[in-house]
Amino acid sequence: MLIEPDGRCAAALLCNRAACYIRKKEWKKSLIDSECSLLLDPSSVKANFRKATALQHLGLYSSARRACYRGLEEAPKEAVLLDLVRELKGQKDEEGVESATSDWVWLAWSWEFGDHNAVSSTGKTIEEWKEAGNAFFKSGKISDAIRCYSSGIQRTAPLVKIILQRTSCRLRENDLIAACREATCCANMQPQFARAYFRRAVALQGMGIPYISAALHTIQLGEALPGLSEDDRSLFVGIKENIIREINSTNAPVTHKPNKGKKKRSHNATPLQDTTNQLPRPTSGKLSERSATEMLNANKMGSDQLTWCCNNLDKLGNMGKTIPIAAFANEFFAMKGKYLQNLCGYAHTTNIRVAVENLEKQAKLLPLMELILKRDDLLRTKQNLMRRYGTTCLSLLFHEHPELKPGQVVAPDPSNTAGYTLHCHSFGNAQHSKQTLRAGETHVSIGFCDLGQLLTATLAIPTTDDTNTKPAKFVGYDACPYAVAKSAVILRMMVAGMPTSSILQVWYSSLYTKTTQAYFLEAVTHLLQHEPALFSGEVREYLQHWKNTNGVSKQLACQQWFQRRSEDHVNYIVNLKKTVDRVDMIAYIMTGSLLPLLEPLAKDEEVVGNLAMHSVPASAPPYACDELFLWSIPETFYVHKHPVQASLFGHVITNLTDALVEVQTLLKDGHLQVSLHHAMVSLENRDTLQQIQDLQATVITWSNLCDYIPKDEFHQIAKLVQQQTPPQNKTTGDSNHPQHAGTLHLGYSMNWSRYVVGASALDWPSDVRCAKLAEAKQYILETIPDTTKEYLTEVDAGPHVVDNVLNLLDFKCNSEVKLHWQDHYFGDESRVVSLDSQQYHVFARTNNILPMRWQY
Repeated sequence: MLIEPDGRCAAALLCNRAACYIRKKEWKKSLIDSECSLLLDPSSVKANFRKATALQHLGLYSSARRACYRGLEEAPKEAVLLDLVRELKGQKDEEGVESATSDWVWLAWSWEFGDHNAVSSTGKTIEEWKEAGNAFFKSGKISDAIRCYSSGIQRTAPLVKIILQRTSCRLRENDLIAACREATCCANMQPQFARAYFRRAVALQGMGIPYISAALHTIQLGEALPGLSEDDRSLFVGIKENIIREINSTNAPVTHKPNKGKKKRSHNATPLQDTTNQLPRPTSGKLSERSATEMLNANKMGSDQLTWCCNNLDKLGNMGKTIPIAAFANEFFAMKGKYLQNLCGYAHTTNIRVAVENLEKQAKLLPLMELILKRDDLLRTKQNLMRRYGTTCLSLLFHEHPELKPGQVVAPDPSNTAGYTLHCHSFGNAQHSKQTLRAGETHVSIGFCDLGQLLTATLAIPTTDDTNTKPAKFVGYDACPYAVAKSAVILRMMVAGMPTSSILQVWYSSLYTKTTQAYFLEAVTHLLQHEPALFSGEVREYLQHWKNTNGVSKQLACQQWFQRRSEDHVNYIVNLKKTVDRVDMIAYIMTGSLLPLLEPLAKDEEVVGNLAMHSVPASAPPYACDELFLWSIPETFYVHKHPVQASLFGHVITNLTDALVEVQTLLKDGHLQVSLHHAMVSLENRDTLQQIQDLQATVITWSNLCDYIPKDEFHQIAKLVQQQTPPQNKTTGDSNHPQHAGTLHLGYSMNWSRYVVGASALDWPSDVRCAKLAEAKQYILETIPDTTKEYLTEVDAGPHVVDNVLNLLDFKCNSEVKLHWQDHYFGDESRVVSLDSQQYHVFARTNNILPMRWQY
């Protein structure tokens, strides 16, 4: 949110005042000013550093590390942030503060607003107050600097009023933490705004009993404001009475302890809603299918009426009939209820029930999405625009230049060459490019993430004992030490001939058996003792941590996975026709566990959390959120040649097992050699580039590094590491190995569609969107393999794809403009360019992925 102008000047004032409070060692004031600055300018590196510094001195070390990581995403080489990360290494939060909630524990503190000693700001601009404050700061007059910065901040009233309007929307959407954060920042910036205190109190009350004390304190501050209007006073009286009734009804003690970071209000909380500009809600029976459709077409239906329609689809006839919405919450708990309670405990099973019921409510929204295609006001939400463009500035760029034509590329080169290393990905998040591993050839994988390429590639390697046959070589490079460490353990388990079930548990399941954990630790110990020279200090840090950790309970592992999950997976469930597949999918989404699908469990077999997926060193980046192992699984794995399993997950696991057995056999017999390296592939790292060039690779895969490295730099790197002298006797000529010599490059882009006009339904007028929908549905069904269609839900006796209507339209729009991206990105750089035909992957993270293969 950048206003006034761009909001950056106000953000700079707050950031500078935070620096003053650091000098004065007033850590709480520094924290709130840093948070206000980030609210206005989320990309501020200085604000993230000052926030991290304040959090460190307040004992919230895990939150301080996360603030550092957010700053490093903007400036990967910022020395002060890197130094602070090293300083925070190994520090644990103070007793009583949970790392999962510490990012927001400060919201419950009893803040005192308005004590910044501001003077009248009349006669000076914000910029003038900023310059005056900077002069005082440089001369060491910190109190005078604070007074100047505060006087400039007083002039942000119009900006704060806009934020308060958004806070009201947050409350109506029940996004309580975001609402509380914004209202707290507004009160800090404009202490005289009564509505900031009121909306902070509403959000705190909704967050549950542990936050009630802070809510009451906020109400006291609001009621003490000079010149308080009667309307505002009545609001404070009403919410205070409501809170007192809640306390009396629960008899719960009021405490400052956070409620485990949940955003949803507790079942007991019934906070008084801020009714400003509230739309009327239709009541049951007063809105028919016909009138609902007429209201939508006439642009007279608001978001509240849409919500009502979602909850009453069963009363609106055919509006929900085209897509069969199964009551999957009931069928799931009927089949998995007891197993789930044993796995997660009763309390967490209740949380899962609520989450599954929420997924069911989201499913009811899917039929309505087609009805709002004509409504730009309902389609162009902040969430959809961010999903389309990735950044707000690119959205503005598109809409400020209406002369842009479909297919035109507006592509600022990516500059963040290290951001992708700042999360621990448990496994790949996209299907691997189709490739064949042949004897005597070297395949280099840059940004490999995991060893999934070995399982999905065609292994054209003879298994004879011919001593003249050279092995196939797979060499992986990744800048993330976690990816190298976990993959090294899995590779060791394969080489040592450990059970395939245990290997797949470590690889893909959030839970594994105690027996598997013993195999895992055996592999870790071997790497530390016998292969110490192969891995850098950062990789060894992970291995050493796993060896020394006390383990993770199955209940904690399930809770951690649950907290990292996304609520956007409803289409994965609704798309599945069979009950057993829906139940397996829900169980995996909610717990991350593939047990007992991977291994039938004996009654006395103990289950624990997977160390590799739930335990990292204190200084490590956080785990990636919203992961699904099916993202990287090719659809050929959905059906097995010997159909011993009746379910989707059963077939996938059987195929993974078969592929793993083949790889293990080749490794054991020496026909396949695998080596892994922790290194950043960049122009600055010339030694690594030379090392890769010396391998004379037949094929190099690049993952989606083209999304993170400027175009010209990426091509320069690729040319430096490929074969410089074409190999002799090149005779193969399939699509994987063209007849002309030279390294074949494989990669994909996930962000390309952001920069091409016409790649999204949001780029087109409403009449074009509606006309494209039927065409898009047919096109998608034509790209889906028959093996996948067997599992899809059916409408009118035929397979039917259920998804957000924008996803369906975007896939068709992508196909129409992708060649324009090819021309932009490759131009005259390459001799051979092939954009692989896109298939709609029902269980993909995104269907905007563009696979590419080329040679220079």
